Amino acid sequence: MKAICDTSSIIKLQRGGALDCLGQLFEAVLIPPALQAECRKPKTRAEGQTEAYLTMLARLGQVDVAMKAAETHMQSQGEAFALAQALREQGALAQALDIARRGSNLTGQDYLQHKLAIWTSELAEGLEGLIDKTIKAVRNLGYYHSELVHRVMDAAVAEHPDWVIDNACRRAEEIIDAGRANAYHHAVDWLRKARAAYLASQRQSQWSTYRTKLMATHGRKYKLMSLLRHRDLD
Repeated sequence: MKAICDTSSIIKLQRGGALDCLGQLFEAVLIPPALQAECRKPKTRAEGQTEAYLTMLARLGQVDVAMKAAETHMQSQGEAFALAQALREQGALAQALDIARRGSNLTGQDYLQHKLAIWTSELAEGLEGLIDKTIKAVRNLGYYHSELVHRVMDAAVAEHPDWVIDNACRRAEEIIDAGRANAYHHAVDWLRKARAAYLASQRQSQWSTYRTKLMATHGRKYKLMSLLRHRDLD
């Protein structure tokens, strides 16, 4: 029988006398028996509590939730290193590298800074080679492999934004130019990937220009226009 962890021991973090409650991010997550003991371990330091919480999310496969929580609660290199390692164990290599790089800008002891720098460099080199090979493998995959291509784009967006933009826009435009109204939502999914790459490479204005031109060219495709006006495409 699965049990819900007593969140009181892991989601209330005390920093400077103030309590930060992470309960909303962890609500209703079922924790396997092997991890229940970890939830019940007493934590005496705020950093230890944060680290335990973030790594717990990663080990449960809640990668997106862990990344979101890290944005506001990760404050030291120790927390970043622990989370990056947990993400790597889950196969979330791009996310692990992102956290490790963020961690390099946080406070930490000299020995940890050196260790994190080496670890980050090794992961980056390995991931770069893996992404290069994967890009070649998925470059011309068709519709039935869209989910796989999406995942590769997510991993490649930081290091290969131009490839993501070119590939995603090409796939979107093929659908739009053909007037395949029943597949416009797929076109917009590709455009979201392109937008993410534009933003990741600090080219927000170029994305806005491209989107504006696309809407001007296809303004009579009302179903498409409705989708392109969605807030997450601004």
